[in-house]
Amino acid sequence: MDNIEKRVRYYLGSLYDKNNVSVSYNDIISDTEYFPPNILKGITLRNILLHCNHQHDNFRLYGPPIINIAGKDIYFNKYIDKILLFRWGDQTEIVDGDNMFYITKARKCDSKNGVILKLSNNRHWLPINNVKSMDIPFESKKNILIWRGATTGEFHHSHFNDNRLLAVKQCHNNKNCDVGFTTFCQGIKEYHYPQFKKQMMSVDKILKYKYLLSLEGNDVASGLKWQLYSNSVVFMRKPTCVSWAMEDTLEPYVHYIPLKDDFSDVDQQITWANNNQEKCKEIINNANNFIEQFLDERKEAIIENLVLKKYLDTVTINDN
Repeated sequence: MDNIEKRVRYYLGSLYDKNNVSVSYNDIISDTEYFPPNILKGITLRNILLHCNHQHDNFRLYGPPIINIAGKDIYFNKYIDKILLFRWGDQTEIVDGDNMFYITKARKCDSKNGVILKLSNNRHWLPINNVKSMDIPFESKKNILIWRGATTGEFHHSHFNDNRLLAVKQCHNNKNCDVGFTTFCQGIKEYHYPQFKKQMMSVDKILKYKYLLSLEGNDVASGLKWQLYSNSVVFMRKPTCVSWAMEDTLEPYVHYIPLKDDFSDVDQQITWANNNQEKCKEIINNANNFIEQFLDERKEAIIENLVLKKYLDTVTINDN
């Protein structure tokens, strides 16, 4: 199986081996009805196109890519009024029902009914374009673990507490770390954690550090792609969510330096990295090569087309 077919299989999940799926679902969005984020709805390609013009601003990060994929082939008109299940936004909760296949940006690692497309492209992929021009050699960087980010994780409050907040707490008074929140959002106020407030840092400033901490937010870590494509080495926990970047196919000590789920080994892993600089450079090279597979625009368009066409050919939504 070639790389294209492997990736198509990955994004389709268990839909890959299906030939005909019929789903009863009557929560269908009309051409004028508001389509809220993070809610599973049925919608036609025609109405996705219409909603791009008068919908929530963030919908424009999710709707147009689907239209662009379909519009690159003559099958767009054939399927323009076919209903597909779509959940836009950052929600990754597993949808009940083995045949409830839906289009999404990200899914849980153990979910196979979320069909992944490359959505919210600018936020997740565009920063890659500038990394190489801003970066400096690994040897010229500081031996510090760096992270800046927001207090995201609202869909599971425990996920915020056990993920970003826990990481910042573990690293707060560590001389080998420089981590903190630059944006307080999703119900978390600056006065809740004033001790963890940090100044915003641009990507070119972050790239002056050897060790980049990657933390999932509402779903995947949006900055992971450019971090993996840099001359710094990524530190992260085992992913719980996946997207177009196929995060759970990354291998510890091959593409990144792993951390325990409670971040209790941060110091130990920084020490390991300091003592294994050549291995760090090998990991960086592997991570760069991993990201390279997503940078061929022609191949990406072929894969996107195959995934969406398989969904439209296979899944029928009955709304009666």
